[in-house]
Amino acid sequence: MTKLGKILLYSLSLVPLYFLLIIQNLNFSTFNKFSIYWWDIKFYIQIISNNTISIFLFLLIIISYFTFKKLTSELNSRENLPKEFTNIKNIDFNHLTFIATYIIPLLAFQLDTTKDIVFLILLLSFIGVIYIKTNLYYLNPIFILFNISVFSATDKNNNECILMSKEKISSTEILHFTMLGDIYYVEKDK
Repeated sequence: MTKLGKILLYSLSLVPLYFLLIIQNLNFSTFNKFSIYWWDIKFYIQIISNNTISIFLFLLIIISYFTFKKLTSELNSRENLPKEFTNIKNIDFNHLTFIATYIIPLLAFQLDTTKDIVFLILLLSFIGVIYIKTNLYYLNPIFILFNISVFSATDKNNNECILMSKEKISSTEILHFTMLGDIYYVEKDK
């Protein structure tokens, strides 16, 4: 998987944070004048200038949406022969760790000053570098929302690996797979 792909998956994992920050920072004061000034271009300029952060975060959500669409199209490509996996264990609880560790504490930030915004960007960049260098891009709360579970497993060579699937998997399975970087997206034979 390319570095850009990992960065986009990291951004996708932050979509819940983006939504919550949009709600937290949306400035409604301009909207109160909507009924009077809706035809005036200055009204729209004021909306944009009062909600720059929310608009930027919304653009990141749109980019993340297209990332997810591309990812799901790649995952449906079943290109390899079946492979046996053993010691399969569901590790979806790691998503809760991600949310509790990264998303919830970051909501405490008030993005009122440039200093706060720069600090949040640097902190998210630092977390992102760790996320990408450690190949933890499978820790993504968005996957849970779309019923994609994450499993740890062992392959026939006794190597530990990570599996992702929309299906329930038992402790030993022979599965078709598509590689997503060093992660196996697996499906049972249909």
